[in-house]
Amino acid sequence: AALVTAGLFVMGGTAQSLAPDMLSVGLSRFVVGIASGAASTVGPVYLREISPPSLSGAMGTVMQLSITLGILVADLLAFPWATADGWRRLFGFTAMLAGAQLVLSPLMAESPRWLLMRDRDSKEARAVVAKIRGLQDEEEIENAAQEILKETEEDGQESAEGNNQNEHDLRAERNDNGNAGISELFRDRSVRLPLITALLVSTAQQLCGINAVFYYSSMFFDGIVSNPLVGTTAVGTVNVLFTLVALCIMGKCGRKTLIMVSSSGMFACCIVIVMSLRGFFPNIVALAAVNLYVAVFNLGLGPIPFLIVPELFGHKYVATAVSVSLFANWMCNFTVGMTFPYMHKYMGAYSFLPYAGVLMATFLFAWGWMPETGPTRDRRNSGEGTNL
Repeated sequence: AALVTAGLFVMGGTAQSLAPDMLSVGLSRFVVGIASGAASTVGPVYLREISPPSLSGAMGTVMQLSITLGILVADLLAFPWATADGWRRLFGFTAMLAGAQLVLSPLMAESPRWLLMRDRDSKEARAVVAKIRGLQDEEEIENAAQEILKETEEDGQESAEGNNQNEHDLRAERNDNGNAGISELFRDRSVRLPLITALLVSTAQQLCGINAVFYYSSMFFDGIVSNPLVGTTAVGTVNVLFTLVALCIMGKCGRKTLIMVSSSGMFACCIVIVMSLRGFFPNIVALAAVNLYVAVFNLGLGPIPFLIVPELFGHKYVATAVSVSLFANWMCNFTVGMTFPYMHKYMGAYSFLPYAGVLMATFLFAWGWMPETGPTRDRRNSGEGTNL
């Protein structure tokens, strides 16, 4: 799946850089959009399945780190390539990175969980486990393989116990890999709270307005700093640095706690941004508030949506839940991108107030209902089995 998405990136990026007209650019970007959506779905699941339990949180944050690095690189490339012809080179860079992934793909390990689902005695799966976990002792390798098998079987048993009454209908909705279909996911009351949590956190990641800063940074920083491109690059740098901080703390803190810290901190920053744009504070305060807003985002709402779904769901539901939550995420991303210019035009300094409302609602949900997951709590203590 990862290689297919890389191939789509190569096709789309190459077509964009060679596009003769805007229609061709639009169609090429549509292909790149499909690849982005697929990569966003495959990435978190793959990282979760190849990670040892002790590194699952940190590896989940790597997804967000790769996104923030990509944004920063794009900002830096905009300095020399923000010209009438430079955009072709910038689009071509997409194809170059994906081409590098295809070349390096032989170094990628197959998911041991997927291999063991196909064959419990798979030697390839045990070789992969030994490689990615640095194991040499045969007994340790076998114990690790059996642990993966046990977790997979427990997922299926727990799901079956809650659905015996509809066993025939539900079984028909599963795909060839034994994963549940979308309608089964929404009908199973035992995963109602995890599903609501996954959807809310994924949508809040976009509806908090973070991409309004990145998509329209030049517009936003106009009047705040002399060169808006410098402000954009500063925000991109903060974005990467605080994702690295999150990488260090993700294995030590619960997800609920980080979401509460992130949403409350961003809420405060939104208020300061609005007051600064209204003239109550000097421009430097607005710039500092925007950077702090991005920093706090990367401590919670940035990385957690990519890693919390595999922590909330068993193997039966995880692929479907990731797809559903990321679909909601991308739809909200599109909504923010389309609406912010109009909000900026008609609401002016108050354009960040709706995002502040979303952040307050997110904090209240996390405080009152969100199940805790993280380094000290596994999926079986994260709300699965709770009927709503």
